[in-house]
Amino acid sequence: MITRDRQLNGDRMPGYGAGGVAYINVFGHRRYADYSPALVYYNKFGNREDFVAEGERATVVYLSSCRGNGMTLPRCDWRHS
Repeated sequence: MITRDRQLNGDRMPGYGAGGVAYINVFGHRRYADYSPALVYYNKFGNREDFVAEGERATVVYLSSCRGNGMTLPRCDWRHS
């Protein structure tokens, strides 16, 4: 989910200070809903769409246990349970 790092009442969101927060290696897990949503804070990326898109890409990598170096498409291991 793309959102700001503060709630409307001014409270900090989880992972405040980072570009977002997500559990690692949970995509496809039987209790995936317990680990959702992953958050990307657009205001930490200068409100730039291209930077926010990169934050989203990194989030997918974390969620799916893909391994990439940031310059190439990640390798994914879909065998986890």
